[in-house]
Amino acid sequence: MYQFYNNTPLLMVQHSLLYLPETSKINGMILYFHPTVFSRFNGPSTNNDQYKVIAGFYASQGYGVLMPDNLGF
Repeated sequence: MYQFYNNTPLLMVQHSLLYLPETSKINGMILYFHPTVFSRFNGPSTNNDQYKVIAGFYASQGYGVLMPDNLGF
């Protein structure tokens, strides 16, 4: 979860999924933007196995993976 200011003075809260490899050296970071979803329960930060499988695959190869939710959810 991170906070930021949009074009308004209101503080926004954004959620994301972060996977890190279980090694001391990270090969790099992957920033994964998911396609449009029509429910707040289908984003990466929810309990959605689809994104966990993708992130787990890249993390097992030594990459860190960040999957932010789209704004609006």
